[in-house]
Parts: sequence; structure tokens; C-alpha cells
Amino acid sequence: MIDSLEPRVLFAFAANINFQPAGAATPSGYVADTGLTYAARSASLTYGWSTSNTANTRDRNDKTSADQRYDTLAYLKKTTAFKWEIAVPNGQYSVRVVEGDAWPTAIHAIVNVEGKAAVDLTHSSTVRWSDITITATVTDGRLTITPGSAAGDTKLCFIEVKSIAAPQYDTALMNQIAGVFTIAQASANRTLTEIGNSAAAYPLSTRADGTWEVTDNTKWTSGFGPGVMWQLQAYTGSSTWLSNAKKWTTPLATQTQKQGDLAFRFMTSYLPLYQQTKSAADRDVLLKAAAAKNAMWNETVGAFQTTWYVSHSGNSKANFAVLMDMTVDLQLMIWAGQQTGNQQYIDRALRHFQLVSKYLVAADGGTRHLALFDKATGAFQGNETYQGYSDTSTWGRGQAWAILSFAGMAKDTGRADVLSSARKVADFYLAHMPTDGVTYWDFNDPKIPNTFRDSSAAAVAADGMLQIAKLISDPAASAIYRKGAEKILKSLIANDLITNPNTQRGLLRHGALDVPHKPESNDVSLIFGDYYFLDAMNRYRTFA
Repeated sequence: MIDSLEPRVLFAFAANINFQPAGAATPSGYVADTGLTYAARSASLTYGWSTSNTANTRDRNDKTSADQRYDTLAYLKKTTAFKWEIAVPNGQYSVRVVEGDAWPTAIHAIVNVEGKAAVDLTHSSTVRWSDITITATVTDGRLTITPGSAAGDTKLCFIEVKSIAAPQYDTALMNQIAGVFTIAQASANRTLTEIGNSAAAYPLSTRADGTWEVTDNTKWTSGFGPGVMWQLQAYTGSSTWLSNAKKWTTPLATQTQKQGDLAFRFMTSYLPLYQQTKSAADRDVLLKAAAAKNAMWNETVGAFQTTWYVSHSGNSKANFAVLMDMTVDLQLMIWAGQQTGNQQYIDRALRHFQLVSKYLVAADGGTRHLALFDKATGAFQGNETYQGYSDTSTWGRGQAWAILSFAGMAKDTGRADVLSSARKVADFYLAHMPTDGVTYWDFNDPKIPNTFRDSSAAAVAADGMLQIAKLISDPAASAIYRKGAEKILKSLIANDLITNPNTQRGLLRHGALDVPHKPESNDVSLIFGDYYFLDAMNRYRTFA
């Protein structure tokens, strides 16, 4: 039984509009727009077209459509003064625009919301829909959608409009985010040029000369390179970043049988691809990865095994490892279970979470890197570390993985106990972080402050804290995690952001890849740090 979290009330106005012919079925939770001119409609809403558009609505009845919302559409014709509007109180709005067609054509689609481009991409047989959420400000009592002047036959499927409560964000930080994404695009373009546009090369960490050390698509970090491109596409709506993201994502399809780090590989790359294409083949890649993770289950221990780690204790019964990093994989299992109705996936993810909470989270909220068990009896044998200072220390990035994975599970399951655990590990980070919010590589290194920072851990932690903040209904409690994330992000921008991609290819300096084992890679840019930095800022842009 999944406990329900109390929803946080953010929106005073909300409307979900599906564009469709008059005779088509209206999706649950939506009201229909059938192409009629602007007037009072159902659900106390006033909306419609500047001129009648009933002749330009379609219901494709196509099996490739994910659901009815994607199967119906209305053409947004590129004619003078042609527009669609809905009456709303003046203020800020979160506007989700889904545009496209189950019957693909190679057209350039541009959708403007309040004069700002929400969609700007070229469709193809594999890119049928775009799904973009932006923030728009209304000052004339009507939210207005228009076609771009250079657009082709743009097609609206559905929109979701929600008013945003009084801003709860840091205005200075919000203003800095645009500059960061400008730098990020320049950095990514320089990287693409440098690696020769080869989709066989995936950035990992920077060398002493500032260029990327690259790997092939088999490494655990391979999803983050395309993931950065997906973050840039989400921010810009650019068809160029969409094309690049797809190019580096699709080679990962051969890696679905890996035994761990599957969320790092696929939730960063194939999930946004599937959200764009709604392709059964792209969905199948994610489901195959989940099946590979499921094969790592041990019923006696009640957990998924980390197969690569061998205990350094000398205890032969310490033969089943559970790694904190791989807790992030649980979101893949939840997603796959919800997609397919496979309750076993969800139940096992929750049982693994409960074991991690018991054996890898200390009473004070600090975390351990590994827990070892006897696979024959399930008996706990002790904690160890691979990348931390000691077996009983709190490795910085391990703490961040706990914040991120617990927060994501709380969001995806609605369970109050998972949210409580997420808050517990986030509270430890906030209580023990340096004054600037960017953690040292291990919270217990006795050399602090004369030791390595880890900007990647800080970025991951900030990303998780923003998710926690959105799940808490009490404004004061929510603000603790939002402000914590703001502090980290502002510090990363001020102290760790690399502003010149000609000298350094990454975004964040001061990443600590593996202090015990790779001393040459402990003050560098890390591709996963850059990814979570951008993910946190994209999340913050829509935070209310």
C-alpha cells in the first residue's frame, strides 16, 4: 500500500486543453478545444481561436500515439494575426506545450507563448512530438499562443496551463541561469568539435590541459554526455541539440544488459529520448535495462546486488554488496513498473530502499558507501567503502546520491516514509556542509579544510534538494531545502563555474572523481557533475 503525500498547493488557476475534432473522445482531466472561436466554454473557462479552426483539427487513430492526447491535434496556421488564447488572471504561468503529429512530416515547428518561442524544432519520422514547459508572464488577461514567422505546418496536441504562486525563488540566481546555459552551450559545442562529432566518444573527466578524457559507450558515465545535450535541448528547445542528443543516445541501446548503474546510463539519455519520440523501440530499451537490474535481485537478502565489489574484510560471508550509488537505479525500476504494471519491480525497489535506509544510513543521517551481506542467510556483515575516507566515514558524493535517489523515489511513489528518509540525509548535508555549500570529498577527512572539494557532489545534492522542496506542503519546511539548493548553486556559479570553454571543456571545476584510487582526477571537471548542475538549474527554472 502506497501512502499518499499531502500535495503542495501551488496553483490558483489550472487548465488542461486538448486540441481535437468535435467528435473525438476527450482525455480524462482535459477539456476539448475543437477549433471554435474565442468564447466562454466548459469548466468556467474562456478560450478559443482568433478565427474558426474547426476544419484543421484531426484525430489520427494511430497505434504509435502514446494516448489520445498525442493522437489528436489542431493546425496552428502561419497566417497574419492567427492565434489561440485563454483568459487568465494577470501573473506568471507554467505552460506545457505538446506539439506534433503521429503522422510525421519533415516540417519546422515553432510555437510562441506570449511572444516567446516554446517550441522550435524540425520534425522527422523519428521525432514526432515535442514536449516543452516554459514560464510565461501575462499582463493583458489572456495567455496567447501564436505560430512562428518561419514555421511550417505546426500542430498543437495539448497544453497545460497553471498559474504560479508568488515567486519563491532567488531572483539573482534565476537571472544567472541564462548566462550559465550560454556558457554550457559554448562548452558543449567546443567538446563536439574536439571529439570530431564521433558518437563513439563519451566525456568522463578533464585532463590537465582542460580537454576531456573520453570513454566508449560501455562505461557507467556514458549516459551523462548525451544527458548534458538533453538538458541543453530542454532549455533551448533547439532541434540542433535534439539531433545531437539523439546521436549520442542511441548507441547506448547495446548496453542494456549491464549489471548496474543503469539509471545513470539510461534515465539521463533514453528517458528524455522516449519522452520526445514516444517510440515503442525507445521504451523497450528502458524496459530491457530494468529487466537486467531485476536479474540482480536476491530474495534472501532482499536487495539488488552490486556484483563488481569484493569485500576487503577477509570475511567469506561478506559476499553480497549493496552500493549507495546504485540506489539511483531504483527510479528506473519504479518507472518500468509503472509503465508495464509490473508490481514486482516496484515492490523490489521499495524493499531495496528499506534495506539501504536500515544499513547504509546512520542515525544522524550520514551515509555509508557499502553494506555487505551473506547471500546465503541475508545476515548483515558490516559496512565498507570503496571511494570514501574510511569504512565508517560519510563519502560526500555517496551522501549526494542518497539525497537524489531518495528524493526521486519519494516523487515517483508518493510514499511519506521515503520522503522522510530523503529529508534525513539532506538534513545531514545541510548541517555538515562548508559555509559555501560545496562539500569536501568526504565529510570525515581529517585534512579538512586542506583537502579536495567535490563540486559534482554539491550539484547532485542541490538537484535532490529541489525535488524534496517541491514535495513538502509546509512552506517553511520546503524553504529549508530550496534555500539549501540555492546556496549550493550560487556558490557553484561564483566559485566553480568555468566561463571560458577555450581553456577548459567542462562546466564545473573542483570535481573529485576518486580520491583513494585516482589522484590525477581529483580537481577536475566531471561529466556527471556538469549534468546534475544543468538538471538542477532546469528544475529551478520551473520551481515555484
